[in-house]
Formats: sequence, structure tokens, C-alpha cells
Amino acid sequence: MKIINTLFILSIITGSYSLQAQVVEDTLLVKGVCKMCKERIETAAYIKGVKFASWNNETDELSIAYREDKTSREEIQESLLKAGHNVGDTKPTDEAYNSLPGCCRYDEVDKH
Repeated sequence: MKIINTLFILSIITGSYSLQAQVVEDTLLVKGVCKMCKERIETAAYIKGVKFASWNNETDELSIAYREDKTSREEIQESLLKAGHNVGDTKPTDEAYNSLPGCCRYDEVDKH
């Protein structure tokens, strides 16, 4: 009977472990120029399922960690594009880019 109980408990532990969502760590290149961009980029990246987002102004790298059962890299990219920022070689719509404040228009101003 002890063996059956032990096997039952082990199967519950193993089953619950396999049901835990995997957290994926990734890096995206996101164009921006200033602290306002940093705030906007990180806010846009924090969609449902994202656990961590930090953008580096010097390298344009956005480090993210997200639950793959809640969101995807593509959904995060789409949110960033809607906020008006290039993600890698993908550009936002003209409307999204033009909604950025003048000091944040990375195609027109230098980093500051």
C-alpha cells in the first residue's frame, strides 16, 4: 500500500511539473532614442504573459522573458510596432510612427 501511495504522489508531482509553463528569454532589436522611448518600449512589451522587459538605449536591445503559453514573440513585436517602433527590419505603420513625439522619431533625430 505504501508503494502505491508513493507512486501516486510521485505521479502528481511529475504531472504538475510538466504542466508548468515554460518561460522563454529572448532579445529583440527595437529602435528608439531616449528615456521616453525606453518607457514606451518597455510598456508596449509588457503584454499579458510577459514577465520581464528592459530596453537598452545604447544597443537598442530589448531583453524580454515571457510565458509561451500566454503570449509569443510575434505578439510582443506587434505591440511594439503599434507603439511606433521598428522591431528588427520590420517597420511600424506611418500612422504609428507619426504618433511618436518629435523627440522620439528615431529616423529624424539622434540618440539623446
